[in-house]
Amino acid sequence: MLGRAPDSRGLRYLAASVFALGLAVSVAALVATWHRPITDAHSFRQTQTAITAYWIGHGGPLLAYHTPVLGAPWSVPFELPVFQAVVAAVHQVLPVSWDATGRIVSWLFFAATLWQLYSLVRALDGARELGLLVCGLVAMSPLYVFWSRAFMIESTALCFSVAFVHASVRHVRAPTVVTGIALVVLAAVAGLVKLTTFLPFGIAGALVVMWDLRDPAHRKDRRRWLVHYLPVAVAGVIAVAAVLAWTSYADSIKLDHPFGRSLTSDKLSPWLYGPIAQRWSPGLWRDVIFGRTLSETLGGVVPLVVAIGAAIAFGRAAIAWLALLIGLYLVPFLVFTNLHAVHNYYQYANALFVVAAIGVVAWHARDRWQRWLAVGLVAVTAIMQIVHLARVEWPMMRADLRKTDTMQLRRALRDLPADGVILVFGYDWSAEVAYYAQRRAITVPAWASREQLESLRDQPMLHTDGHPIVAVVDCPNPLHGSPDLGAIFDAILADQTRGRREMSVAACKVWR
Repeated sequence: MLGRAPDSRGLRYLAASVFALGLAVSVAALVATWHRPITDAHSFRQTQTAITAYWIGHGGPLLAYHTPVLGAPWSVPFELPVFQAVVAAVHQVLPVSWDATGRIVSWLFFAATLWQLYSLVRALDGARELGLLVCGLVAMSPLYVFWSRAFMIESTALCFSVAFVHASVRHVRAPTVVTGIALVVLAAVAGLVKLTTFLPFGIAGALVVMWDLRDPAHRKDRRRWLVHYLPVAVAGVIAVAAVLAWTSYADSIKLDHPFGRSLTSDKLSPWLYGPIAQRWSPGLWRDVIFGRTLSETLGGVVPLVVAIGAAIAFGRAAIAWLALLIGLYLVPFLVFTNLHAVHNYYQYANALFVVAAIGVVAWHARDRWQRWLAVGLVAVTAIMQIVHLARVEWPMMRADLRKTDTMQLRRALRDLPADGVILVFGYDWSAEVAYYAQRRAITVPAWASREQLESLRDQPMLHTDGHPIVAVVDCPNPLHGSPDLGAIFDAILADQTRGRREMSVAACKVWR
Protein backbone atom coordinates (compact mmCIF):
# COMPACT_ATOMS: atom_id res chain seq x y z
CA MET A 1 0.00 0.00 0.00
CA LEU A 2 2.59 2.54 1.07
CA GLY A 3 5.09 1.48 -1.56
CA ARG A 4 8.85 1.47 -1.32
CA ALA A 5 11.01 4.37 -2.41
CA PRO A 6 14.01 3.69 -4.66
CA ASP A 7 17.23 3.03 -2.81
CA SER A 8 18.47 6.30 -1.41
CA ARG A 9 21.15 6.36 1.25
CA GLY A 10 20.33 9.98 2.02
CA LEU A 11 16.73 9.22 2.96
CA ARG A 12 17.71 6.06 4.83
CA TYR A 13 20.33 7.81 6.93
CA LEU A 14 17.94 10.68 7.52
CA ALA A 15 15.22 8.30 8.73
CA ALA A 16 17.57 6.58 11.17
CA SER A 17 18.88 9.92 12.41
CA VAL A 18 15.41 11.38 12.93
CA PHE A 19 14.30 8.31 14.86
CA ALA A 20 17.38 8.32 17.08
CA LEU A 21 17.02 12.04 17.77
CA GLY A 22 13.28 11.84 18.40
CA LEU A 23 13.63 8.95 20.81
CA ALA A 24 16.50 10.68 22.62
CA VAL A 25 14.47 13.89 23.01
CA SER A 26 11.43 12.02 24.32
CA VAL A 27 13.47 9.99 26.81
CA ALA A 28 15.38 13.10 27.93
CA ALA A 29 12.12 14.94 28.62
CA LEU A 30 10.88 12.04 30.74
CA VAL A 31 14.12 11.65 32.68
CA ALA A 32 14.40 15.39 33.33
CA THR A 33 10.83 15.74 34.64
CA TRP A 34 9.59 12.37 35.90
CA HIS A 35 10.00 13.43 39.55
CA ARG A 36 8.27 16.81 39.18
CA PRO A 37 4.69 17.69 40.27
CA ILE A 38 1.95 17.01 37.75
CA THR A 39 0.66 20.59 37.86
CA ASP A 40 2.67 21.83 34.86
CA ALA A 41 -0.34 21.91 32.52
CA HIS A 42 -4.00 20.86 32.76
CA SER A 43 -3.43 19.95 36.39
CA PHE A 44 -7.20 19.43 36.71
CA ARG A 45 -7.08 16.38 34.42
CA GLN A 46 -3.72 15.06 35.56
CA THR A 47 -4.60 15.07 39.25
CA GLN A 48 -8.05 13.62 38.56
CA THR A 49 -6.35 10.65 36.89
CA ALA A 50 -3.72 10.46 39.63
CA ILE A 51 -6.13 10.46 42.56
CA THR A 52 -8.08 7.64 40.94
CA ALA A 53 -4.88 5.58 40.62
CA TYR A 54 -3.97 6.44 44.21
CA TRP A 55 -7.23 5.16 45.66
CA ILE A 56 -7.25 2.04 43.48
CA GLY A 57 -3.77 1.38 44.85
CA HIS A 58 -5.10 1.82 48.39
CA GLY A 59 -7.75 -0.85 48.09
CA GLY A 60 -10.58 1.06 46.47
CA PRO A 61 -12.98 -0.61 44.02
CA LEU A 62 -11.90 -0.99 40.39
CA LEU A 63 -15.01 -0.46 38.26
CA ALA A 64 -16.86 1.93 40.57
CA TYR A 65 -13.49 3.48 41.30
CA HIS A 66 -13.14 6.30 43.78
CA THR A 67 -12.31 9.82 42.67
CA PRO A 68 -12.92 11.38 46.10
CA VAL A 69 -13.14 15.01 45.03
CA LEU A 70 -16.84 15.88 45.16
CA GLY A 71 -17.64 14.19 48.45
CA ALA A 72 -19.43 10.93 49.25
CA PRO A 73 -20.18 8.46 47.80
CA TRP A 74 -16.75 9.21 46.26
CA SER A 75 -17.31 7.54 42.88
CA VAL A 76 -17.94 9.60 39.71
CA PRO A 77 -16.55 7.30 36.98
CA PHE A 78 -15.80 8.43 33.45
CA GLU A 79 -13.44 6.15 31.48
CA LEU A 80 -12.59 2.52 32.19
CA PRO A 81 -9.57 2.87 34.52
CA VAL A 82 -7.07 0.73 32.58
CA PHE A 83 -4.23 3.24 32.86
CA GLN A 84 -4.98 3.99 36.50
CA ALA A 85 -5.00 0.29 37.42
CA VAL A 86 -1.65 -0.24 35.68
CA VAL A 87 -0.18 2.74 37.54
CA ALA A 88 -1.46 1.37 40.85
CA ALA A 89 0.12 -2.02 40.12
CA VAL A 90 3.44 -0.55 38.98
CA HIS A 91 3.60 1.70 42.04
CA GLN A 92 3.69 -1.43 44.20
CA VAL A 93 6.96 -2.36 42.46
CA LEU A 94 8.76 0.90 41.72
CA PRO A 95 10.23 2.78 44.72
CA VAL A 96 9.16 6.17 43.35
CA SER A 97 6.38 8.68 43.99
CA TRP A 98 2.90 8.46 42.50
CA ASP A 99 3.72 11.41 40.21
CA ALA A 100 6.79 9.62 38.88
CA THR A 101 4.98 6.31 38.45
CA GLY A 102 2.21 7.93 36.43
CA ARG A 103 4.67 9.72 34.17
CA ILE A 104 6.73 6.57 33.58
CA VAL A 105 3.72 4.37 32.80
CA SER A 106 2.33 7.02 30.45
CA TRP A 107 5.63 7.17 28.56
CA LEU A 108 5.87 3.38 28.36
CA PHE A 109 2.45 3.28 26.71
CA PHE A 110 3.75 5.90 24.27
CA ALA A 111 6.78 3.71 23.53
CA ALA A 112 4.39 0.81 22.87
CA THR A 113 2.44 3.11 20.54
CA LEU A 114 5.60 3.78 18.54
CA TRP A 115 6.18 0.04 18.23
CA GLN A 116 2.61 -0.48 17.01
CA LEU A 117 2.97 2.43 14.59
CA TYR A 118 6.19 1.00 13.18
CA SER A 119 4.55 -2.43 12.85
CA LEU A 120 1.57 -0.84 11.09
CA VAL A 121 3.82 0.85 8.55
CA ARG A 122 5.51 -2.51 7.87
CA ALA A 123 2.12 -4.24 7.58
CA LEU A 124 1.17 -1.66 4.94
CA ASP A 125 4.28 -2.68 2.95
CA GLY A 126 6.25 0.37 4.01
CA ALA A 127 10.03 0.13 4.28
CA ARG A 128 11.70 -0.18 7.67
CA GLU A 129 13.19 3.27 7.18
CA LEU A 130 9.74 4.77 6.59
CA GLY A 131 8.58 3.26 9.88
CA LEU A 132 11.59 4.76 11.65
CA LEU A 133 11.03 8.14 9.99
CA VAL A 134 7.36 8.37 10.98
CA CYS A 135 8.05 7.18 14.55
CA GLY A 136 10.96 9.61 14.86
CA LEU A 137 8.88 12.60 13.78
CA VAL A 138 6.11 11.60 16.19
CA ALA A 139 8.56 11.15 19.07
CA MET A 140 10.11 14.56 18.34
CA SER A 141 6.79 16.36 18.11
CA PRO A 142 6.48 18.88 20.99
CA LEU A 143 2.92 17.74 21.64
CA TYR A 144 3.98 14.12 22.09
CA VAL A 145 7.13 14.99 24.02
CA PHE A 146 5.10 16.96 26.55
CA TRP A 147 1.96 14.87 26.99
CA SER A 148 3.59 11.43 26.75
CA ARG A 149 5.19 12.10 30.15
CA ALA A 150 2.03 13.50 31.71
CA PHE A 151 -0.07 11.62 34.27
CA MET A 152 -2.91 11.04 31.79
CA ILE A 153 -4.68 8.31 29.85
CA GLU A 154 -3.88 9.74 26.40
CA SER A 155 -1.00 7.42 25.51
CA THR A 156 -2.90 4.36 26.73
CA ALA A 157 -5.88 5.11 24.50
CA LEU A 158 -3.61 5.90 21.54
CA CYS A 159 -1.64 2.67 22.01
CA PHE A 160 -4.74 0.46 21.87
CA SER A 161 -6.18 2.48 18.96
CA VAL A 162 -3.07 2.17 16.77
CA ALA A 163 -2.82 -1.51 17.71
CA PHE A 164 -6.41 -1.98 16.50
CA VAL A 165 -5.58 -0.61 13.04
CA HIS A 166 -2.45 -2.77 12.92
CA ALA A 167 -4.52 -5.85 13.82
CA SER A 168 -7.10 -4.89 11.18
CA VAL A 169 -4.48 -4.81 8.44
CA ARG A 170 -3.02 -8.13 9.58
CA HIS A 171 -6.42 -9.77 9.78
CA VAL A 172 -7.72 -8.55 6.43
CA ARG A 173 -4.56 -9.82 4.75
CA ALA A 174 -4.10 -13.11 6.62
CA PRO A 175 -6.92 -13.83 9.08
CA THR A 176 -6.31 -16.04 12.10
CA VAL A 177 -8.17 -16.70 15.32
CA VAL A 178 -5.55 -14.64 17.17
CA THR A 179 -5.96 -11.55 14.96
CA GLY A 180 -9.74 -11.89 15.13
CA ILE A 181 -9.75 -11.94 18.93
CA ALA A 182 -7.20 -9.14 19.03
CA LEU A 183 -9.46 -6.97 16.88
CA VAL A 184 -12.36 -7.30 19.28
CA VAL A 185 -10.33 -6.81 22.46
CA LEU A 186 -8.32 -3.85 21.15
CA ALA A 187 -11.38 -2.04 19.79
CA ALA A 188 -13.34 -2.53 23.01
CA VAL A 189 -10.51 -1.47 25.31
CA ALA A 190 -9.58 1.53 23.16
CA GLY A 191 -13.19 2.73 23.13
CA LEU A 192 -13.63 2.19 26.86
CA VAL A 193 -10.40 3.99 27.74
CA LYS A 194 -11.19 6.99 25.55
CA LEU A 195 -13.76 6.98 22.77
CA THR A 196 -12.66 10.39 21.53
CA THR A 197 -9.23 8.91 20.76
CA PHE A 198 -10.50 5.72 19.15
CA LEU A 199 -12.94 7.38 16.70
CA PRO A 200 -10.53 8.16 13.81
CA PHE A 201 -8.78 4.81 14.24
CA GLY A 202 -12.09 2.98 14.09
CA ILE A 203 -12.71 4.76 10.79
CA ALA A 204 -9.20 3.76 9.68
CA GLY A 205 -10.05 0.12 10.38
CA ALA A 206 -13.13 0.41 8.15
CA LEU A 207 -10.98 2.01 5.43
CA VAL A 208 -8.65 -1.01 5.52
CA VAL A 209 -11.62 -3.19 4.56
CA MET A 210 -12.71 -0.75 1.85
CA TRP A 211 -9.21 -0.72 0.38
CA ASP A 212 -9.21 -4.50 0.13
CA LEU A 213 -12.62 -4.41 -1.57
CA ARG A 214 -11.13 -2.53 -4.52
CA ASP A 215 -10.40 -5.94 -6.04
CA PRO A 216 -13.56 -7.16 -7.84
CA ALA A 217 -12.70 -10.76 -6.97
CA HIS A 218 -12.68 -9.89 -3.29
CA ARG A 219 -16.11 -8.29 -3.52
CA LYS A 220 -17.57 -11.52 -4.95
CA ASP A 221 -15.82 -13.85 -2.50
CA ARG A 222 -18.39 -14.78 0.17
CA ARG A 223 -15.81 -16.55 2.31
CA ARG A 224 -13.64 -13.43 2.29
CA TRP A 225 -16.56 -11.37 3.54
CA LEU A 226 -17.16 -13.84 6.35
CA VAL A 227 -13.57 -14.52 7.40
CA HIS A 228 -11.65 -11.35 6.47
CA TYR A 229 -14.16 -8.52 6.85
CA LEU A 230 -16.84 -9.62 9.31
CA PRO A 231 -14.49 -9.72 12.34
CA VAL A 232 -13.52 -6.08 11.72
CA ALA A 233 -17.20 -5.09 11.68
CA VAL A 234 -17.91 -7.21 14.76
CA ALA A 235 -15.05 -5.49 16.59
CA GLY A 236 -16.59 -2.11 15.80
CA VAL A 237 -20.06 -3.20 16.95
CA ILE A 238 -18.72 -4.68 20.18
CA ALA A 239 -16.70 -1.53 20.85
CA VAL A 240 -19.81 0.64 20.47
CA ALA A 241 -21.87 -1.74 22.64
CA ALA A 242 -19.17 -1.79 25.32
CA VAL A 243 -18.96 2.00 25.39
CA LEU A 244 -22.75 2.34 25.63
CA ALA A 245 -22.92 -0.24 28.43
CA TRP A 246 -20.10 1.42 30.35
CA THR A 247 -21.65 4.88 29.91
CA SER A 248 -24.96 3.60 31.24
CA TYR A 249 -23.20 2.02 34.23
CA ALA A 250 -21.16 5.15 34.96
CA ASP A 251 -24.23 7.37 34.68
CA SER A 252 -26.15 5.16 37.11
CA ILE A 253 -23.42 5.69 39.70
CA LYS A 254 -23.26 9.43 39.09
CA LEU A 255 -27.03 9.74 39.56
CA ASP A 256 -26.60 8.59 43.16
CA HIS A 257 -24.07 11.35 43.82
CA PRO A 258 -25.26 14.81 45.00
CA PHE A 259 -22.81 16.57 42.67
CA GLY A 260 -22.16 13.71 40.22
CA ARG A 261 -25.69 13.84 38.80
CA SER A 262 -24.62 17.07 37.10
CA LEU A 263 -21.88 15.14 35.25
CA THR A 264 -23.86 12.42 33.48
CA SER A 265 -23.37 11.92 29.74
CA ASP A 266 -26.62 13.65 28.77
CA LYS A 267 -25.72 16.71 30.87
CA LEU A 268 -22.20 16.96 29.45
CA SER A 269 -22.95 16.15 25.79
CA PRO A 270 -23.86 19.69 24.66
CA TRP A 271 -20.58 20.99 26.07
CA LEU A 272 -18.52 18.11 24.67
CA TYR A 273 -19.72 18.44 21.10
CA GLY A 274 -20.34 22.17 20.95
CA PRO A 275 -22.84 23.94 18.69
CA ILE A 276 -23.01 23.12 14.98
CA ALA A 277 -21.89 26.63 14.07
CA GLN A 278 -18.63 26.11 15.96
CA ARG A 279 -17.52 23.57 13.36
CA TRP A 280 -17.45 26.20 10.64
CA SER A 281 -16.20 29.10 12.71
CA PRO A 282 -13.00 30.77 11.42
CA GLY A 283 -11.63 30.66 14.96
CA LEU A 284 -11.70 26.85 15.05
CA TRP A 285 -9.93 26.41 11.71
CA ARG A 286 -7.51 29.31 12.03
CA ASP A 287 -6.70 29.19 15.74
CA VAL A 288 -7.04 25.48 16.61
CA ILE A 289 -6.88 23.14 13.61
CA PHE A 290 -4.24 24.96 11.57
CA GLY A 291 -2.98 27.21 14.34
CA ARG A 292 -2.38 25.91 17.85
CA THR A 293 -2.36 22.23 16.94
CA LEU A 294 0.10 22.49 14.05
CA SER A 295 2.36 24.70 16.15
CA GLU A 296 2.42 22.19 18.99
CA THR A 297 2.74 19.22 16.62
CA LEU A 298 5.01 20.37 13.77
CA GLY A 299 6.34 23.64 15.10
CA GLY A 300 4.07 25.62 12.75
CA VAL A 301 2.04 25.40 9.55
CA VAL A 302 5.08 25.58 7.24
CA PRO A 303 5.82 21.81 7.20
CA LEU A 304 2.26 21.05 6.12
CA VAL A 305 2.37 23.66 3.37
CA VAL A 306 5.66 22.21 2.10
CA ALA A 307 4.18 18.69 2.31
CA ILE A 308 1.22 19.73 0.16
CA GLY A 309 3.58 21.16 -2.48
CA ALA A 310 5.78 18.07 -2.30
CA ALA A 311 2.81 15.73 -2.67
CA ILE A 312 1.72 17.55 -5.82
CA ALA A 313 5.26 17.17 -7.19
CA PHE A 314 5.57 13.50 -6.19
CA GLY A 315 2.38 12.26 -7.85
CA ARG A 316 -1.03 10.77 -7.16
CA ALA A 317 0.05 8.25 -4.53
CA ALA A 318 1.55 10.97 -2.34
CA ILE A 319 -1.52 13.17 -2.84
CA ALA A 320 -3.86 10.31 -1.91
CA TRP A 321 -1.97 9.47 1.28
CA LEU A 322 -1.77 13.12 2.28
CA ALA A 323 -5.53 13.59 1.73
CA LEU A 324 -6.36 10.43 3.67
CA LEU A 325 -4.20 11.27 6.68
CA ILE A 326 -5.33 14.90 6.82
CA GLY A 327 -8.93 13.69 6.62
CA LEU A 328 -8.44 11.41 9.62
CA TYR A 329 -6.73 14.30 11.41
CA LEU A 330 -9.82 16.47 10.89
CA VAL A 331 -12.48 13.95 11.97
CA PRO A 332 -12.18 14.45 15.77
CA PHE A 333 -12.29 18.24 15.37
CA LEU A 334 -15.58 17.97 13.50
CA VAL A 335 -17.17 15.54 15.97
CA PHE A 336 -15.86 16.50 19.42
CA THR A 337 -15.45 20.13 18.45
CA ASN A 338 -15.66 21.96 21.75
CA LEU A 339 -13.44 19.44 23.53
CA HIS A 340 -10.68 20.06 21.00
CA ALA A 341 -11.20 23.80 21.05
CA VAL A 342 -10.84 24.00 24.84
CA HIS A 343 -8.28 21.27 25.61
CA ASN A 344 -5.05 21.12 23.63
CA TYR A 345 -4.13 17.69 24.98
CA TYR A 346 -7.07 16.13 23.11
CA GLN A 347 -5.06 16.51 19.90
CA TYR A 348 -2.81 13.72 21.21
CA ALA A 349 -5.41 11.48 19.59
CA ASN A 350 -5.23 12.81 16.05
CA ALA A 351 -2.04 14.87 15.64
CA LEU A 352 -0.29 11.59 14.85
CA PHE A 353 -2.00 11.58 11.44
CA VAL A 354 -0.61 14.94 10.35
CA VAL A 355 2.89 13.99 11.56
CA ALA A 356 2.69 10.69 9.70
CA ALA A 357 1.63 12.60 6.57
CA ILE A 358 4.98 14.41 6.55
CA GLY A 359 6.93 11.16 6.63
CA VAL A 360 4.75 9.34 4.11
CA VAL A 361 4.84 12.20 1.60
CA ALA A 362 8.63 12.48 1.93
CA TRP A 363 8.99 8.77 1.26
CA HIS A 364 7.20 9.06 -2.08
CA ALA A 365 10.08 11.03 -3.61
CA ARG A 366 11.26 9.23 -6.74
CA ASP A 367 14.08 10.99 -8.59
CA ARG A 368 17.10 12.96 -7.39
CA TRP A 369 15.58 16.45 -7.18
CA GLN A 370 12.47 15.05 -5.46
CA ARG A 371 14.61 13.35 -2.85
CA TRP A 372 16.29 16.67 -2.09
CA LEU A 373 12.82 18.16 -1.59
CA ALA A 374 11.89 15.23 0.68
CA VAL A 375 15.06 15.71 2.76
CA GLY A 376 14.24 19.41 3.01
CA LEU A 377 10.67 18.66 4.14
CA VAL A 378 11.85 16.31 6.90
CA ALA A 379 14.68 18.63 7.97
CA VAL A 380 12.41 21.68 8.16
CA THR A 381 9.85 19.72 10.19
CA ALA A 382 12.44 18.38 12.64
CA ILE A 383 14.09 21.77 13.11
CA MET A 384 10.78 23.54 13.69
CA GLN A 385 9.70 20.86 16.16
CA ILE A 386 12.91 21.22 18.17
CA VAL A 387 12.73 25.01 18.14
CA HIS A 388 9.12 25.02 19.36
CA LEU A 389 9.95 22.46 22.04
CA ALA A 390 12.88 24.53 23.28
CA ARG A 391 10.91 27.78 23.31
CA VAL A 392 7.53 26.63 24.67
CA GLU A 393 7.26 23.11 26.11
CA TRP A 394 10.68 22.81 27.72
CA PRO A 395 10.26 25.94 29.90
CA MET A 396 6.84 24.62 30.97
CA MET A 397 8.31 21.24 31.90
CA ARG A 398 11.15 22.82 33.87
CA ALA A 399 9.16 25.59 35.60
CA ASP A 400 9.59 25.88 39.37
CA LEU A 401 6.27 24.69 40.80
CA ARG A 402 7.26 24.67 44.45
CA LYS A 403 5.69 28.05 45.21
CA THR A 404 2.34 27.48 43.49
CA ASP A 405 -0.80 27.59 45.62
CA THR A 406 -1.26 23.83 45.28
CA MET A 407 2.22 22.96 46.49
CA GLN A 408 1.97 25.37 49.42
CA LEU A 409 -1.40 23.88 50.39
CA ARG A 410 0.17 20.44 50.17
CA ARG A 411 2.66 21.37 52.85
CA ALA A 412 -0.08 22.85 55.05
CA LEU A 413 -2.35 19.79 54.80
CA ARG A 414 0.01 16.83 54.64
CA ASP A 415 -0.23 15.74 58.31
CA LEU A 416 -4.03 15.61 58.64
CA PRO A 417 -5.76 12.50 60.02
CA ALA A 418 -5.86 9.77 57.36
CA ASP A 419 -9.63 9.24 57.60
CA GLY A 420 -10.44 12.95 57.38
CA VAL A 421 -12.16 14.92 54.63
CA ILE A 422 -11.06 18.34 53.37
CA LEU A 423 -13.68 20.92 52.39
CA VAL A 424 -12.31 23.01 49.51
CA PHE A 425 -13.62 26.16 47.85
CA GLY A 426 -12.00 27.90 44.88
CA TYR A 427 -10.60 24.96 42.87
CA ASP A 428 -13.78 24.28 40.92
CA TRP A 429 -13.89 20.47 41.23
CA SER A 430 -10.20 19.90 40.56
CA ALA A 431 -8.47 17.07 42.44
CA GLU A 432 -5.27 19.06 43.02
CA VAL A 433 -5.76 19.71 46.74
CA ALA A 434 -7.23 16.29 47.49
CA TYR A 435 -4.52 14.42 45.57
CA TYR A 436 -1.54 16.22 47.06
CA ALA A 437 -3.00 16.07 50.56
CA GLN A 438 -3.77 12.38 49.87
CA ARG A 439 -7.15 12.80 51.53
CA ARG A 440 -10.78 12.62 50.49
CA ALA A 441 -12.31 15.99 49.71
CA ILE A 442 -15.48 17.89 49.01
CA THR A 443 -14.21 20.31 46.40
CA VAL A 444 -17.25 22.48 45.82
CA PRO A 445 -17.57 23.10 42.05
CA ALA A 446 -18.10 26.53 40.56
CA TRP A 447 -21.31 25.23 38.96
CA ALA A 448 -22.84 24.06 42.28
CA SER A 449 -26.56 24.72 42.49
CA ARG A 450 -28.51 26.24 45.38
CA GLU A 451 -29.95 22.81 46.20
CA GLN A 452 -26.48 21.23 46.35
CA LEU A 453 -25.06 23.98 48.56
CA GLU A 454 -28.07 23.86 50.87
CA SER A 455 -27.60 20.11 51.23
CA LEU A 456 -23.95 20.67 52.13
CA ARG A 457 -24.97 23.30 54.68
CA ASP A 458 -27.77 21.30 56.30
CA GLN A 459 -26.41 17.74 56.04
CA PRO A 460 -22.60 17.91 55.84
CA MET A 461 -22.18 14.34 57.11
CA LEU A 462 -24.20 13.10 54.13
CA HIS A 463 -21.36 14.40 51.94
CA THR A 464 -18.58 12.88 54.06
CA ASP A 465 -20.04 9.39 54.56
CA GLY A 466 -19.44 9.78 58.28
CA HIS A 467 -15.80 10.86 57.99
CA PRO A 468 -14.88 14.04 59.92
CA ILE A 469 -14.09 17.27 58.11
CA VAL A 470 -10.53 17.93 59.27
CA ALA A 471 -9.70 21.08 57.30
CA VAL A 472 -11.36 23.84 55.30
CA VAL A 473 -9.64 25.56 52.38
CA ASP A 474 -11.05 28.80 51.01
CA CYS A 475 -9.35 30.15 47.87
CA PRO A 476 -10.66 33.01 45.70
CA ASN A 477 -13.97 31.88 44.19
CA PRO A 478 -17.18 33.36 42.77
CA LEU A 479 -19.26 32.39 45.81
CA HIS A 480 -17.74 35.28 47.76
CA GLY A 481 -20.31 38.05 47.62
CA SER A 482 -22.59 36.15 45.23
CA PRO A 483 -26.07 37.72 45.35
CA ASP A 484 -27.70 34.29 44.88
CA LEU A 485 -25.49 31.86 46.77
CA GLY A 486 -23.26 34.05 48.94
CA ALA A 487 -25.37 33.70 52.09
CA ILE A 488 -25.37 29.89 51.86
CA PHE A 489 -21.62 29.87 51.29
CA ASP A 490 -21.06 32.16 54.28
CA ALA A 491 -23.16 29.86 56.48
CA ILE A 492 -21.20 26.76 55.39
CA LEU A 493 -17.91 28.53 56.02
CA ALA A 494 -19.02 29.78 59.44
CA ASP A 495 -20.26 26.36 60.55
CA GLN A 496 -17.23 24.42 59.36
CA THR A 497 -14.51 26.84 60.53
CA ARG A 498 -15.90 27.42 64.04
CA GLY A 499 -13.28 26.51 66.62
CA ARG A 500 -10.54 25.88 64.06
CA ARG A 501 -7.20 27.63 63.78
CA GLU A 502 -6.94 29.95 60.76
CA MET A 503 -3.81 30.41 58.66
CA SER A 504 -3.01 32.09 55.37
CA VAL A 505 -1.48 29.89 52.65
CA ALA A 506 -0.64 31.62 49.37
CA ALA A 507 -3.86 33.25 48.15
CA CYS A 508 -6.00 30.99 50.32
CA LYS A 509 -7.16 30.67 53.90
CA VAL A 510 -6.94 27.35 55.70
CA TRP A 511 -8.70 26.31 58.90
CA ARG A 512 -7.58 23.20 60.72
